[in-house]
Order: sequence, then structure tokens, then C-alpha cells
Amino acid sequence: MSGVNVFTRATPPGNAPEIVQNRCDSSATAFAAGDVSNRRLRAMDDDAVVASVTKIHGIGEWTAHMLLMFSLGRPDVLPVGDYGVRKGAMQLYRLRELPKPRELAALAEPWRPYRSIASWYLWRVVDTIAPGQ
Repeated sequence: MSGVNVFTRATPPGNAPEIVQNRCDSSATAFAAGDVSNRRLRAMDDDAVVASVTKIHGIGEWTAHMLLMFSLGRPDVLPVGDYGVRKGAMQLYRLRELPKPRELAALAEPWRPYRSIASWYLWRVVDTIAPGQ
């Protein structure tokens, strides 16, 4: 999946087009100024990537996690703030409510070092398991 630009694709539905444009402009400016580069991001560990890209206006932890998973191909990323991952875990483990990020992290500990792959499966759980099953 190399080459997918999550900075432009990771915008929740409902955001106004100008917000999307501002986010794109901010990330493009950071790359053009040399503050962020693909080469440097690839050389960084996951925590450093998150710290680096979340300095860009409009880029948060969720977008950083998507960048790690889909652009940098990192195998051990758990997007604890992702609704679909949390919903999938709730359905899979038959929890009464969405797990909080810390609860999800604890549930996912045995999945190391493949939490990205587990996340993909949790997204699919939401698509395939009807509520109450």
C-alpha cells in the first residue's frame, strides 16, 4: 500500500471542504519545507512518526496511525481511537460497550507484533457480524 497519502484521505465524513483543504495545505507545506519527509518518516520508529506528524496543524493521532499502517506498512499499529476497531473488539468479545483505548490496548497485547493485521480483521468484524450475534 505504499504511496497512499493518508493526509488527504483520512478525513472523517461531514467535515467541510475548507477544513480538508487546510489539512492538505498544512501537510503539503510541512513536506515542501522539509519539516517532514518520506525518507525520515520511514527511518523513524512508530512513536517518533506520531510525534512528528501530529505537529502538523490538523493531523492527529488517528491520522498518524493510518499513515503508519497504510503508507509506511507498519505491522504493529493499534489505532486505539478508531471507532471501527473499538466496535469490532466490542462485537468480537461480546462487550456491553465500546472498550476505552486503554482497555483495547490491554485486549490487544497478545496480538503483538501484528496489531495492524488484527485491526484490519476488527474492521471486517463490524462489516460482517450483525449486532446481537
